[in-house]
This record gives sequence, C-alpha cells and structure tokens, in this order.
Amino acid sequence: MVPFFVDNRGKTLISVFDKLLPESEKCLVAVAYLTSDGLTALGKVLGRVRNNVRMIIGTGFGLSDPKAIKKLRRMPKITCKIMVSESKGLDSSFHPKLYIFYLKNNVVLSVGSSNLTHGGLERNEEANIVLQLPQEAPLVKQAEKSFESWWAKALIPSDELLRKLQQAHRKRQEWERKVTREEEKLLSESEETIPVKFGENMKKEIKQICKDVGPKRIQIRRRSENEAIKILRKSRNNFNKNLLEKFLEKADTDYSERGSSQGRFVSTILGRNKNLILGDSIKKIQLLIREIFFEERIDKVEELVGDLKGIKYGFVSLLLYLKDRNRFNFYTPHKIERGLRNIRKIKDKFRGNFQKRYEQFNHLANKIKSDCNCEPQAMDIIFAVKGEEK
Repeated sequence: MVPFFVDNRGKTLISVFDKLLPESEKCLVAVAYLTSDGLTALGKVLGRVRNNVRMIIGTGFGLSDPKAIKKLRRMPKITCKIMVSESKGLDSSFHPKLYIFYLKNNVVLSVGSSNLTHGGLERNEEANIVLQLPQEAPLVKQAEKSFESWWAKALIPSDELLRKLQQAHRKRQEWERKVTREEEKLLSESEETIPVKFGENMKKEIKQICKDVGPKRIQIRRRSENEAIKILRKSRNNFNKNLLEKFLEKADTDYSERGSSQGRFVSTILGRNKNLILGDSIKKIQLLIREIFFEERIDKVEELVGDLKGIKYGFVSLLLYLKDRNRFNFYTPHKIERGLRNIRKIKDKFRGNFQKRYEQFNHLANKIKSDCNCEPQAMDIIFAVKGEEK
C-alpha cells in the first residue's frame, strides 16, 4: 500500500475504517473526542469487528459524549478507557488522533487531525496520513509505546466517572447554546437597517401571485421535486451522467395550461447551461451534491463550483431548496434577489461570498413566506415576477 493522504474530500477516514477494521487482527485507537454522531457513523463497521479493539477517549472541554462512551462500553470485542488528568480532573489535555490497524502481515498507521466525530470521519476538511509498515518498523514501535503508556494511565469509564463527564458535557452544551444566542442577537442587530415588515398593499400583491399560481401548478411542482430528491438520495455514492440528466429534467419541471413543461428555473439548468452541466466532471458534481445537499457546507461553495462551467449559485441554492423546502429558497444574484429587494425596498445589492449573500436573502425570503402564508413552490415565482419590476 502506497502512503496516502485523507482529507475527507476525496477519500474519507470512515472509508479507511470500513476497509481495514473487519480485516484487522486487532486495532488501537486514541482520540481526544468521541461524539454520538461519530459512533453512529462507525456503527456498521464496529458491528463487523473480528478481534479486540482498544480505544482511549479524551474528556477535555466536555466535548466527548458520555452516552456514546456508554454504548461503546457495551459493544462486544471493544474495550474502552477514558483519559483524565490528576490535576484537572475531566478537563484533560489528551489530544492525539492515532489509529493502528494490525493486519495479517503488516500494520496500517493513521495519524492526523480526525477525532471520532461525524465531522472528523467524513464531513470536515481534515489532514491524515495513512501508512502501511512492517510490524517491527521503528515508527510502529514508537506509536505502540505511546499508546501503551496512555492505556496504563487511562481509566475504565465507571458510572461515577461518566456522571462527572455528563456534567461537563451538559455545561459545554449550555455554553454552546449561549454562544449561538449571542450570535443570533448580533445577526438580528445587524439587520435592523433592513425593513423586516412590508406594507399591506405589497402583502396583498404577493398573496394574489400565490393565488394565481394555483393548486395544480403547486402539486405538479411538488411531485417533480419529490422525484428529483429521490434521485439524489438513492444515488449518493453512485451518481452518473444519466442520473444527472434525469435529475435536471425532474427538478426543472413546471406546469402551465398546456400541461407539464421544462424551464421552471429558466437558464439555471436549461439550454446552454444544461449542456455545460452535462459536460462538467461527474465526480466534481457528485462532490458538490454531497457537500451541499447532504452536508449543507455552504461555506465551501466557491471552492466547489470554481472549476464547473455550468454550475453557479442558482444550482447550489436549488440543492439546498430540495434538501429542505421549508427552510431554504431558490436564489440567483440577479432576478430572484432583485425581486426580494423590490419587495423589501432594499436599494443596495447583497455583497460578499455565496454564504453571506444567501443567508441574508434566505432569512428575508422565509419571513415573506411566513407572513404571506405562501407555499415553498410559489416563492421563486413571486421573486421572478417582482424581479421584472424596475
């Protein structure tokens, strides 16, 4: 095996576990944090363990989830300990991310940044080096020596220790909620210059547009969206050009008096743009779908669409909308944004990267949807109609 780099963008650490753990005669793991979502991600792999796995879990900052440790403690063929500091109690400085897989004739060593969290295993951008070495290699012996010294100091997670960890974990969660509330307060204060409410005449106009859309058109749109979503969910790890073409067709289906038709999202996935999308790298499109539709990584949009010719902000927002139609809205920085700004009487264009623009747009769009009691399938029509106005 040639040494390779795991950053969770191409190869993920969970895929390394999936391949190596069932083949391992034993496995040693030492990490700073274990979370419930990390254990869930590992669930199927841990069920296929053949031999002994020893794990050391850190307890620093209350990040490790005691519920996950309890579950781990009950699993067959897995022995776990937790690291505590004599001076700081549960607030340990234990911070390694070491994985040693013992195969029949050699050892695979992974060292890097990934903890046993969903993010560390497959969602976050990480940096891990994976090496295959002889069992007698000096590097393996050094790693084993460090692990065994930690194992000697670590403690079996008794109910009493887990109660203390639960208290620390709860305090951590309370702190995170407090930070979130403060961030939301700052966001709301920054939006005070944007008119949140709009006049009754505008509200009546929007409600009339929704009424004109009609239940039949909403029904056709919703049904087509459901079919597009089904394609994305079923083909997460096996996307190809034929599925992409079917997805574009279903997602772009609309309804008029003549029946079903294409062109709901205008040029976003139709005509020249559609041809460009079909000519783009399927692997890069699949990565985009995984990061946006499945993981909501809107902080990575510029990086993900940089090399794609037919895919820009409209396609990305479409993936978000299909992920959760009650929470997200379709967006383009021209006509759709202009429609919202006309409704809200906002003169200046939204500035910044996709995440900054979209979060501002989506926040205000959801207020319109709520205030006017509009169906999600009508929102792009409302903004397109109002975007025609000067």
